Order: sequence, then C-alpha cells, then structure tokens
Amino acid sequence: MLTAGLIALSPVAWAQAGLSDLPVPDVDPRMDPAPFDGRRAIRDYLKAVLPTRWWANEPEFSLGAFSVMIHVPDNWQGNPTSAVMRLCPPAYSVLWSRLDRIEFVPFYRDARRAGITCRKG
Repeated sequence: MLTAGLIALSPVAWAQAGLSDLPVPDVDPRMDPAPFDGRRAIRDYLKAVLPTRWWANEPEFSLGAFSVMIHVPDNWQGNPTSAVMRLCPPAYSVLWSRLDRIEFVPFYRDARRAGITCRKG
C-alpha cells in the first residue's frame, strides 16, 4: 500500500520525498548543511597550534564563551600563562566569525594556573 502511494508521486515529488535524513522533519539541510560547531573549530585550531606534548581538554561552553584547559608538560620551563597567551587565534582567524571570546586555562605541574581570555578583533 505504501509502495503504491509513492509510485503515484511525480518525479519531482519522488526526489524530494527523501530530502532530509535529519531527525527533525522541519529542518531543511539546504539552509545550512554544515552548521558552525564551536567545539570542533576550537579543537581543530588547537590541534594545529599546540606545541609537541601539550594537550587540551574538550572545550566547555559556559556563560557565552568557550573555555579550554591546556595541559603543559611538567618538564617545560617558563611562565605557562604567557605561553598560553601566544596560542590566541590571530585577528583574521575563522574562529572570530562566530565566537566573541575563548578562555584558555593552563594546567601546569598538577595545578590550575591563571587563565587568559582571547577576544575578537
């Protein structure tokens, strides 16, 4: 019975019948097929700029900003806060097209250190 109903559709209607495989029927993927994912964008950025043996936790969204804890190796020498400050995305970064600020918090020698806030522009 279902097959007979689908065969009766015109070719255009048949092509549009399975337009979206998204879980919500009212979402049209042609509007924004790849929506901005702040967590993924920050992850990809940090993956490209973090020095060897440094790593970052998953970005967390709170109070309108993403916060990321960056783990600095114990044998690293220097001021972790100033080192993390150099990781701020440049003004021309794609991240600033959708984000206003990102907070980086260094974790160094088993302690959370003073964080910094990178801002748009």
